[in-house]
Amino acid sequence: FKTMVSVGIDYTDQMARAIPIMGATASQARMLGNEVRRLGETTIFTATEAAGGLTALAMAGLSSTQALDALAPALRLASIGQVDMFKSADILTNVMNGFRLEAIDIPSIVDDLSTAVTSSNSTIEQMAGALSYVAPVATAAGGSIEEVTAILEVFHNAGIKGSRAGTAL
Repeated sequence: FKTMVSVGIDYTDQMARAIPIMGATASQARMLGNEVRRLGETTIFTATEAAGGLTALAMAGLSSTQALDALAPALRLASIGQVDMFKSADILTNVMNGFRLEAIDIPSIVDDLSTAVTSSNSTIEQMAGALSYVAPVATAAGGSIEEVTAILEVFHNAGIKGSRAGTAL
């Protein structure tokens, strides 16, 4: 019983943190809560974990509508990358901002990162570390996330990983 109460409190705390950051209205808060609970029932993540991802998306400046659309892809990346939801959402929004992409691009960002990690000797955290160095420079030079992640796959397979790969590129 105590564990169930603790889980409920943790979920409530996460939602209470995310909703004001986004400036969500009462109806948006209900929609977000419903989606978080649905994802908690239909994925390997709990509603509390999904709410943690929602908090990270909110902290990155996503609106409630954008966060609602980004939450399921962020869960998918967390599952593939074997990281928690907050970390997944943080990585996604950092990559999005580094490449000057929009929230609507998050599903394709997840596809690119998932392909890069599952096709190379890399973890999602190593790939994110590399991208944190190279994304702004690559974007300024006209490079795309697809091109950069493909090159980073080669670097990671050669043992040049994480921030070293981003610096080398």
